[in-house]
Amino acid sequence: TETENIKFWLQFIVTCMQGRRESPYVIIACSFRDRLNDGEEKKARVWGTPLAKRLGLVFQHKLQIHDTVFLLNTLEQDDTMQQFRQVLCSECERVRLAQPKMPKVCSDITRSFEQWQPEGGTISHMRHFVDTVLYDPLVSQLNRFKNHARDTFLEVHALLIKIALQFLHDSGLLIWIDGEKRIEESSRDIAKPSHIADFVVTNPQWFCN
Repeated sequence: TETENIKFWLQFIVTCMQGRRESPYVIIACSFRDRLNDGEEKKARVWGTPLAKRLGLVFQHKLQIHDTVFLLNTLEQDDTMQQFRQVLCSECERVRLAQPKMPKVCSDITRSFEQWQPEGGTISHMRHFVDTVLYDPLVSQLNRFKNHARDTFLEVHALLIKIALQFLHDSGLLIWIDGEKRIEESSRDIAKPSHIADFVVTNPQWFCN
């Protein structure tokens, strides 16, 4: 049934988010309202609010479940869709304000990426991406190790690149698949055979489509 399906996905969220200090905030939204007749839509609306409250009790201390189930027609920009967007924006802002202050280097990396204009593609070779996007934000961090041994400098260089790429990946700005040892190899010899970790997808929406 629909209720059992929702419970399954809520339990899936609980399982995936174990160890987090704050309970995840969940908004239940049902699409395809346009496929319901008037009687079915009315029944769904009556079913939605008590369900949200009941699930809130079932998953108490594990999830924060919004007290309204949104029944959406994604083909129209009606009042329900506007209300749904307002709730999403409000929660996103709450999460943003609750986050610890971002280190300056992370802000610099994000700004550099947003200002970067890829030349007609959605995929970039990692070496090119590092040279054009990550070099300036990371150079000040690397300068701290310029007097160290070459092997130490290269190790720190590779580690910083990996952290920066993972940060952009986790932020949803790009898609990067980590590959063992590929950062060190790629930074030294771009002519080596291609590997998936040698590239970054700079347009995640294109990849999803």
